[in-house]
Amino acid sequence: MDTPHLPTTSVYSNRIVLMTAALAVLALALQQSSGTVRLLGRDVPITLPPAGPALSNQGVQFGDWKFATDADGTIVRRYLNDGGWGDLTDLAAKHPKSTLAKPYPIRVFILQYATLIESSPAGVVRQRRSSIDDSELNTILSSLATLKASIEAATEGAYDVRLEVSSDDDPVFGACDFADPVAQTVPTYTGADEASTTSFGPEYFRQSIAPRINDEKFDVDDGVYRGPFAAVYVIHAALSGGIEFARVDNTPMASLAYNRFTDMKASQALPVALFESWKRMVMLSAAAGSSKGMAGAVPIDALNIPSGPVWNALVAASLRDGQPHSVESVPLTSVDSLGTDQLPVVKESTDPCGVSRLGPSDSGQFEVPVGLADLALSAVKPEDATVVGWSVHPDGLGVVVKAPTNEAEAAVAKMKGSPSSEPSNSPAVVGTAVGAFECAKGEGPSGSPGLDVVLHGAAGRGYVTVAAGTPLAAVGDKQALSFSFRIANDENLALDFIGAKGEWLGTALLGGDAPGPEEVTGGLPVYDVSVPADDQWHSVTVPLERIAATASIVEVRLVPSYGGRYERLSRGQLKIGMSLPSVGALPPGWSPTTSSDAALALAAIKGTPTAEQVTDIQNGLKSGNATLRLTALSVLSRIKLPEAEQALIDLAQSSLVPVAGLATRALAFQDTDAAWSAIRQMAEHGPFDHNRRFAAEELALKPDPAMAASLNYLIAHSWSARLAGVKALGKIHSTSAAVILAAMLQTEIDPVVRLGIAQVADASIELVARRLLYAAVNDPYQWVRSACYKKLIDSPIKSIQDEALKGVRDEAVGVRIDLLRAMAAGAKEDYRPALRLAVTDPVARVRAAALRAFATLPGPVEPNEVKNVMEDQDPEVHKALLQLAKAKGFQVPVR
Repeated sequence: MDTPHLPTTSVYSNRIVLMTAALAVLALALQQSSGTVRLLGRDVPITLPPAGPALSNQGVQFGDWKFATDADGTIVRRYLNDGGWGDLTDLAAKHPKSTLAKPYPIRVFILQYATLIESSPAGVVRQRRSSIDDSELNTILSSLATLKASIEAATEGAYDVRLEVSSDDDPVFGACDFADPVAQTVPTYTGADEASTTSFGPEYFRQSIAPRINDEKFDVDDGVYRGPFAAVYVIHAALSGGIEFARVDNTPMASLAYNRFTDMKASQALPVALFESWKRMVMLSAAAGSSKGMAGAVPIDALNIPSGPVWNALVAASLRDGQPHSVESVPLTSVDSLGTDQLPVVKESTDPCGVSRLGPSDSGQFEVPVGLADLALSAVKPEDATVVGWSVHPDGLGVVVKAPTNEAEAAVAKMKGSPSSEPSNSPAVVGTAVGAFECAKGEGPSGSPGLDVVLHGAAGRGYVTVAAGTPLAAVGDKQALSFSFRIANDENLALDFIGAKGEWLGTALLGGDAPGPEEVTGGLPVYDVSVPADDQWHSVTVPLERIAATASIVEVRLVPSYGGRYERLSRGQLKIGMSLPSVGALPPGWSPTTSSDAALALAAIKGTPTAEQVTDIQNGLKSGNATLRLTALSVLSRIKLPEAEQALIDLAQSSLVPVAGLATRALAFQDTDAAWSAIRQMAEHGPFDHNRRFAAEELALKPDPAMAASLNYLIAHSWSARLAGVKALGKIHSTSAAVILAAMLQTEIDPVVRLGIAQVADASIELVARRLLYAAVNDPYQWVRSACYKKLIDSPIKSIQDEALKGVRDEAVGVRIDLLRAMAAGAKEDYRPALRLAVTDPVARVRAAALRAFATLPGPVEPNEVKNVMEDQDPEVHKALLQLAKAKGFQVPVR
């Protein structure tokens, strides 16, 4: 399979533009409907967003189309009316899909659950856990219906998009890298997990997606369509990655991390991300010269259809992209084709929320998050506004506009259901709530003055001002901020300390699973003063000396911290109570004692633990804090501790995926008879599929024929658990294990698992070889057939090998080429008859692959064996022929 690696960075980063009086997000309710499509058993309305106002680009017009040009007259884009979604609406109206529209199949895989394990440089282990719930599934299906309408409109009714969608509840589980702590100081997370080792890119596509589709048509009795597909999407729940692209053989693929689109934006950002990804996949297919995918099928002009400037900006903001550079200010009515590389950075800020005035109150400049620009700018007349540039936030970009601010502030405040932020040059007001927060006067412990805060977790944006004014600015040595705090859920919350110019001065982590201060460098102080999530009052003390060392503190804000990095914030309302903070003397000898300290102490254990450390490990295993428990389990994967063996056996049966995974690994490291007995029992009777999966993975590392029976009992709904069992059986070189695998090949329903069986099966056993031969000829999935053929061409059973070599005539071109590549890699004289057959193949790519395999044969190759390609006009075939002639020492006729 040909799997070229493509850059995984977003294609949107240099294309963020603004629209004249852009679409308001609330206008989605006015979308134009054109029927329904059946997806996952639901009737989903097919919609296109409404048309927006016309642009004022200069250019030329031919027929219905306008062509915008740059300064030297080069055509840079085409559009019909507004340069956005309205163009697609116009096309849909002018070119309704006909009954003769060409079928255009698209395959979509939705992965609903994911848990990633992250180990920091200090050895502290945390989890990133997230899911796609039913309401979010509705958003995805609605976005896919919009994608269908968009593609059909862009191709002017010539194509009938047929979506095949499936959801997978088998949880994704893997490891990911800790973000570079030098570049990102808590809580200014800017998306460093793009470099995560858990990638949904080319390798993932090849292993887990390609086996589930066919690259060429293959007719089977059940009549189920399995490919080829014009495009394949993977929409996953993992808190890792952004949008990644690849081409597996002829099929272009794209993966999108749903949770990179916040709940507040997903219904707007996801449709444009899908549509822009489709355009990228068209180009991928065209670049590959594929005749099976989209190349040559979709009018190239369709790629020039914009999907809405502000909507593109929504996607880019969700993906935390954009590297602005300098340019002159431009009128709002002329910024359609400007990207972030053409506007200056006007402001760097730690506040990603709210519409904020910049500079003196009469300057007329204000900024708005790019994700809310459509609504805010809809309240501003284009002739009254000038785009000054971009503002850069830890969470994305903002748009800086010189215009009256009252209308824009009011529009955003109405949408967010909360007061707008105070001007940055005015004193902050305690209790001011921005974004997803609400705040009211309340009481602290014993009736002291306080604040009652509600955080709408689905949005996870904004802040509440909890302290401000002169007392903070006068902070001196040995002083601290003290207050009481209570919270019911273990959420990622922090206090941000703000200076007079809006600059961030430091942070105190109050709860959740963000890294502790010892794991973060970068200069600014970060204190971990986390309180238990037990809905009880707890005293909090934050030293202020280092925070106030560079500037006066004028404001303290309660903010979400790392909410998108680890577990997502609550779907519902989160209620928080706190007393009003006061500044006083720092208690003598004060030092925080937090879960972060305990986790760091656990992670530092090396060699033989002391009695005190043994107690700490045992307490960690029993802790309700996820980080402490996972870190303790990680320690036991490198330290043997008999006292913990029973606890590990119990935890290996946990319903929590990361706990069960690390506990099973630690149990195997203990390497006792009791441990392995428990692991074998887990493979047979584990309470959940993931318990059986992890047991099988450990058994694969210590293959033992006596364990084949345990693996034979591994029955699971989870395909990944069954695949783990297959890999473990493949490590056991016994007849019984081989026969078990052969039996599984007949009953297994998932092609990924059948592919795994074919890759580890023993073709020297006749029963196994005949089962493989049957699958090679009859399996409905091409990569399963290919794996069976590749295993059988080396079978010591001559009759089986002869039949397998006929695979060079398989119906699928991909299977033929894959088999010939295997022959080239392990050349044998036995392959020669098959190569003589393959070199006459009607497909040029197959003939070229056969010639390359001929070149690796151990003996000579006679020109007569390849005489049919001596005059072949295909350049790839001719090149392979020249290489063969050079390797085997014969002449090729001069062309």
